[in-house]
Amino acid sequence: MNAPQIIPHEVQSEMTFRSSTHALLMLREHLVIDHPINTRVSASQTDLFELFELYAHFVYDFNSYVGALFARISDIDAKAHIYENLLEEIGFQPGKQAQWGFHHGELYRSFLVSLRRTNAYRSMISEERTRELDVLSRGISERFYAGHFEILRNGNDRLTVAAFSSIEGWVSREYAIWRNLLGQIGDDVDSVDLRTIDLHCECDIEHSRVLDSILRGFLAGDERTVSAHEVNSGLLRGIALSVGLFDDIDRALATAH
Repeated sequence: MNAPQIIPHEVQSEMTFRSSTHALLMLREHLVIDHPINTRVSASQTDLFELFELYAHFVYDFNSYVGALFARISDIDAKAHIYENLLEEIGFQPGKQAQWGFHHGELYRSFLVSLRRTNAYRSMISEERTRELDVLSRGISERFYAGHFEILRNGNDRLTVAAFSSIEGWVSREYAIWRNLLGQIGDDVDSVDLRTIDLHCECDIEHSRVLDSILRGFLAGDERTVSAHEVNSGLLRGIALSVGLFDDIDRALATAH
């Protein structure tokens, strides 16, 4: 009988950290994609439209967060990627002049304005309710980014970039869900400005891939155990904030009915 293979403790630790990091990279997507809010909005167009309103200030405030992240981190590869991300957020597109209309917050605002003009939206949501949702959206965004700015103040590059990746890890698939649901509202969808939805269905796949590559670089350093702990901590904190964002939106939807 062959003797059982004995794996040194330090190798076991490295294997555990690597597998745990991989599991967290999967969770950052699936805990949002599988969130009960997606069942809610799939069953109710009113809830879908109100979700878009409640999500708005998260989008409007994202640029400020990315700018602060860029200023905070020192790792050159990570900083270069965040720089490219920031340029996209403020409206730079390859081969084109920067325009306010391409600013991601403005693209989302244009989406909402066009959605509010549809017969489906107007038959379900009053102007007063839209104003109420805007107030709620501001609070939801403030609570979410307060958590990320706390990470920025106290975390190092590994922790802050990992936390940031917890956002980019779910955006493309979540937007794809929304794009599919918008296709079910009938002819009204033809008048909705879907550029922001279509853009994020595509670009954030690449953003997530690059960030994962940067995280792997962090884990390849000499202090692998420390690095893995910091990356995992950043992922955990970021995932908790992302789930909290949709918990917050879900509560706002639940209390409206």
